[in-house]
Amino acid sequence: MFGKNEIVGRKYFQDETKLYITSIFVTLQGEGPFSGLPAVFVRFAKCNLACSFCDTWFDSGTWMSIEQVRGKINSAIHDHWAKQGREIPMFASGFSLPRQMVLVITGGEPTLQPLLGQFCTEMLKDFADVQIESNGIQVPKDIPEDVTLVVSPKCSEKDGKPIGYLKPNADMLARADYLKFVLSADPVSPYHLVPEWALQWLDRDDDDSFRFLERQIYVSPMNIYNKEPEKGKLARMSNEERDLDTRSTVDEVISFWEPGLLNMAANQANHEHAGRYALNNGLRLSLQTHLLVSLA
Repeated sequence: MFGKNEIVGRKYFQDETKLYITSIFVTLQGEGPFSGLPAVFVRFAKCNLACSFCDTWFDSGTWMSIEQVRGKINSAIHDHWAKQGREIPMFASGFSLPRQMVLVITGGEPTLQPLLGQFCTEMLKDFADVQIESNGIQVPKDIPEDVTLVVSPKCSEKDGKPIGYLKPNADMLARADYLKFVLSADPVSPYHLVPEWALQWLDRDDDDSFRFLERQIYVSPMNIYNKEPEKGKLARMSNEERDLDTRSTVDEVISFWEPGLLNMAANQANHEHAGRYALNNGLRLSLQTHLLVSLA
């Protein structure tokens, strides 16, 4: 979170029989091509970057087999509706697979983990759609064609300041279904504009057709924080053992409406800039709607 995480590479993941998972939770997908749809998030631990604006905690985790993750997904779905005193609705029940939900694999950086491809294959049996979000630096192995790959490029940083975009691996760009960028209203920041190579990516086919509803570039306003979210901060200061369930609840809920959390003037400027930029460049605006409705 906020660039304070440990930076790791693939060598960190020596055990190729397990996944290192930070959290698993039920929510709405807040951004990108499945925005607004019911989703289960599986957040992979650890990252190969440390972005100063990142609002996600992913530096610790639990080692789990694929079947253990599947079991925890089932438990998370059950518990979500049980807490409301409700039966699991048919779309989420799993009685008639696949569930009519999106399984979102995010991080951290999920492509660092060697079991990613096998995990995706298994999750396609359980969910109508499976999405991976990656910064695009690493090339994952054996990702099924039916998985939606969203590449969200980030900048290299020095002393907490962005320097310039890290262009994704060519194979990742060729495989990507969508690109997603965060935008800043600061005119000197590299996050102010979508890089030219990304705009060229929209026309990567040789045919004359421009598939307007496919291969879209999404742009989202960068959120600027005044402080760390209070619940997560208090949990970390308590020095209590933080298991998967704790990480999946306390750490994941960030509300746009928490008093004093966000720099509202800077956020307004970033939102307005992202909106105008999307309109003027034929891109798609994607707001982090889960923050607006105070969901994980």
